[in-house]
Amino acid sequence: MLFAPLSQFEITYYTKYKVVIETFSDFYIALTDYSIASFCCLALVVYIFFFLSKPVKYSKYTGIGKYNRPFYRRVRARFWGVLLIPTRLQLIFEMIYELILASITSQAGFVGLKYLPLIFSVFLYIIGSNLIGLIPFNFTTTSQAVVPHVLAFVFNTYFLFIGMTNLGWNFIKNFIPTGVPVVLVPFIFIIELASYFLRTISLSLRLFANLLAGHILLYIIGSFVLLAYVVESGILNGFTVALYACIFLLEVMISGVQAYVFAILLTVYISDAVHVKH
Repeated sequence: MLFAPLSQFEITYYTKYKVVIETFSDFYIALTDYSIASFCCLALVVYIFFFLSKPVKYSKYTGIGKYNRPFYRRVRARFWGVLLIPTRLQLIFEMIYELILASITSQAGFVGLKYLPLIFSVFLYIIGSNLIGLIPFNFTTTSQAVVPHVLAFVFNTYFLFIGMTNLGWNFIKNFIPTGVPVVLVPFIFIIELASYFLRTISLSLRLFANLLAGHILLYIIGSFVLLAYVVESGILNGFTVALYACIFLLEVMISGVQAYVFAILLTVYISDAVHVKH
């Protein structure tokens, strides 16, 4: 198992219960490492939305306020108002929020702001899953092909519905560029329509392939680290540890970049759904 890099993507069953229904086929309810990682990502998103952005309770007389959340982080307050000093974690997520906000307004304009909570939630889920998967003995949900594919399929279908609802038949103009000869219109329309539906595959494969390749590379380098430790080679062990650390930092960056790219492409698709491009 030392040099079996694909074994880390196998789903492990911890508990498994069979549910028998007379009118339907039987099915199983199972607790797996995949479901635990999914619950962790969901808990991270809920924590960010409902606790990091919790309003402040403060006293006008003492000038000391407390967050209405665990550990009651203190803030400074003045008699005429509140001077809120965010924590480092809050600052990080505020910067991410402003980055996603600027991306949506630049691509789709102010019409696309209604989709900001949706895009921000997806971004947090993807980056949370990517980073949780980098913790040893944890599972990466986005390394399973079904997760990025389902996300891409659901969003592309939803944006197609939004485009047909908002623009009506004008949405078809997005598939017919202006200035094209009439003879070429059917061919261009078929090509543009096919490329539109192929977005699901390209959007999902981009995320899935990068995470799959990165985790396989980390597994292989980690196996070399253990091998160098077994043979007691000081030079080789130091080199493999340094190489593993560099690749790990690179994977942390890739996790954030891939989540951001996924969110940016969704904003581009939103722009296609709310505006006529041609």
